[in-house]
Amino acid sequence: METNRRFSLLTFPQFFDGNTLTLNILVLPRNQNPLQGAIILHDGVNFPPPVIPDAPAFADAKLAFEAKIITGLGVFPHSLLPNATQGLATSAPTLVRDLFTALAKNFSISNLNQTNENLDNNQDSAQKNPAVSRELSVKKYLPLSYRAAFNFTNPRTPNATTDDSYHCAVRDAGKVPGFKRSPNDISWGKVFAYALRQPLLAAQLGMLYQASFPVDAADFPQGGWLYVDLAATSDYKAQQQADDSFIKKYAARIPPLKPAEERQVFAPLLFPVLFKANAADPDPAPDGNYDQLFIESAEYDDGFAKIVHAAQPPSRNLLFEESDGAHPVKDVGIRLGWDDEQILIWYMRQMMIDPTVTNPDHRLDAPLGVFGYAVDVRDTSNPANPFESLNSVQSKQNLAVPNPPDQPVQFAPQDSVLELPYQVYPTQLDGDQTKNYWLPMYYANWNGHNVVLPDSEAAEVYQTTNPDVQADPETLIPVAKQDPSDPEYPNKMTGTGASGPAQNLLNKLYAAGNLNTVLRYGEQYEFRIRLLDLSGGGPALSPAINPINDSPSNLARVRFKRYVAPNQLRVESLPKNTDQLSTPSELTIRRPLLGYPAVVYTGKYSDPVGLLINASQAMQGTEAFGIADPDVNRVAVTVEVQTLRMDNLLSTSGTENYVQLYTTFRSFLAVNNEDDYEAALEIPIIYRDCPVLHVGAELDLNTALQLPDDIDNLAEIYLPT
Repeated sequence: METNRRFSLLTFPQFFDGNTLTLNILVLPRNQNPLQGAIILHDGVNFPPPVIPDAPAFADAKLAFEAKIITGLGVFPHSLLPNATQGLATSAPTLVRDLFTALAKNFSISNLNQTNENLDNNQDSAQKNPAVSRELSVKKYLPLSYRAAFNFTNPRTPNATTDDSYHCAVRDAGKVPGFKRSPNDISWGKVFAYALRQPLLAAQLGMLYQASFPVDAADFPQGGWLYVDLAATSDYKAQQQADDSFIKKYAARIPPLKPAEERQVFAPLLFPVLFKANAADPDPAPDGNYDQLFIESAEYDDGFAKIVHAAQPPSRNLLFEESDGAHPVKDVGIRLGWDDEQILIWYMRQMMIDPTVTNPDHRLDAPLGVFGYAVDVRDTSNPANPFESLNSVQSKQNLAVPNPPDQPVQFAPQDSVLELPYQVYPTQLDGDQTKNYWLPMYYANWNGHNVVLPDSEAAEVYQTTNPDVQADPETLIPVAKQDPSDPEYPNKMTGTGASGPAQNLLNKLYAAGNLNTVLRYGEQYEFRIRLLDLSGGGPALSPAINPINDSPSNLARVRFKRYVAPNQLRVESLPKNTDQLSTPSELTIRRPLLGYPAVVYTGKYSDPVGLLINASQAMQGTEAFGIADPDVNRVAVTVEVQTLRMDNLLSTSGTENYVQLYTTFRSFLAVNNEDDYEAALEIPIIYRDCPVLHVGAELDLNTALQLPDDIDNLAEIYLPT
């Protein structure tokens, strides 16, 4: 990493309307204090770079930009290559210092008062997060739905698996001795990263700018490169002229742009702009091999995922992809995945040692532009149904950063509409830092709600936000297992207790965007995935933008089925905990209970959530709750006769000394309104004395029980005595 480097300047093209290209400009400070100026120190003996004047604090900098256009893709982008320069008009934010000052009050920042000298500014780069081997980077299991979505033959990388290694890793994950929770302290660099998740905040922090410029027919007829540089009037220009590495610039690959032809332009990867002091070398070589990155940039320059797949878990074990006879006890909706191998390769590239690279970091210098994803859904019952975003939110109040004891610093008004990124991350399953990371089997699941906000209906039904929820007590670690040098010795707690009612702060801040598509059993849905870049940009939902590049399976279509089996029937007045024989005259049976969210998916109640909330409040923690399962319309009654012990041959299971006499069905009453789902089914019982009772092939049920009609045509059931 360059000693004097302070900022990265990233270019993200957005949309070409046939005349003008819009773009987002991202200014990323390195891990430094934005409220302090940049002090440049030099060791005149070992490092004699040119003298660089001290720079103003990022919170006070006034930046101006210009676009650098490179026609054609035959040469790697470098500083002496641009064919044209276009001035860019941008709006300067006015609350940068106020917002950073307020953020400093809300976080425990480890380098809060950093002086920004080049030594302490570079102290936590590659040394704290060194590149690792391929085996210790990231792995991904490729589910059956992914392999069935296209003509899959073999994985593109050994880190993509189709065996049971992921299943074993999940099952075998356990507690790691010496595991330590991450501290609450974060760096300024992480504050910048968090801000990127809220583009409206990033813009007011001076990190994100929007601009546009007219494209000449000669600029990109066969594609080219585009990067943004500081204009002559900009702050930091003097520092950049003294040392070009002060601001590292990255270019976006631009596809062919033709006048009057609209298209989305997306940069999934960015490329370093090489610095050239003279024109002696017409084609400077970058450090490392970028061939594969050129291909990926072309494949994804329309901003859409290429292999989208979806599936429902048919088993209560979410690792099982085929039914094992154990039906799910709770519905999780539709699981979604996309571009499994490509996302795996992108993460591997960020973490692993690249053998073609010679720099001390051993990583390819190519920032991943993909920061998140937008999930779109449509109901296929009507061809005219449009795709709807599952990421769209609208602010319920003014968006602001708390600033005690002063008033909060507002950065966006109430009713602001935006798409929050849905993000996918690899994890170490048990926190063991000696093992590799795994990407999840599926990336998301749609349960009928917004995918970036907590399910508010579930919180109401299960009362997780109820103020009466008690915090779990924290566990005391035995003194023998504590470190005497620990400040908390000898009363250290594990910190594993729940902290009381769920906060669901996102739901207090945002309301989910309007969604007309409802998730119901039996209906068919289509999904697609739009890529979002670091600036929050990407293909827009409206006006509709469709994929341009050919892809194996850019849409996933799935019919939503009910795999959740009915629960136990509610039979009234059954004798409990007794061996005494009983002779009831009838059975009073009600439909089994069905809980959230499955009962919502049936679509047979007008207000299932309200009914579930009432049932939850009436339960008082004594038993399971739900409302009558509307999909249950009849009951199977099986009458079995006990035989001699060890005589198991004729039993249904082959393991019991009970022989099936007969099975008959009784239907619940016809449903005229939803209240009828709670109506009871009354089945009278008639007893018949049978001196001799034949079973199996010799059974004549009508004669043995003296039935007036076939058993299935009767209201009663008959039992032998």
